[in-house]
Amino acid sequence: MVLCWLDSHAEVVASNFSLHRYCIPLNDNRPVTKAEDMFFSECGTGHVPVIVLFTKLDALDDKGFQLLQKENPDISHDDAANQAPIRAQQIFDEMLPVLRISKSRYPPKNYVALRG
Repeated sequence: MVLCWLDSHAEVVASNFSLHRYCIPLNDNRPVTKAEDMFFSECGTGHVPVIVLFTKLDALDDKGFQLLQKENPDISHDDAANQAPIRAQQIFDEMLPVLRISKSRYPPKNYVALRG
């Protein structure tokens, strides 16, 4: 359905809006679904650039907290909790280049990671 709309409205969208946003939540073990892979590998959006908004970056805070404790067993709970959001961003930054959509036929023009 999204594909048909994009195909039929590509010219209108290109003339009225400067970009298309695509939201992907990070609160799942597999943030990019098969449908999203297909969208970026087979569909494209013509002349309309796509910006992917990765939402719920804070869902990676727990993993960041655990990694901090594993990497530095002497770290205090409070220090690990305070540094967890920074480590979550690092996890995301390391994950981004290996996502299939980054290497797809029609990759997004840019990415944004949002907390909350």
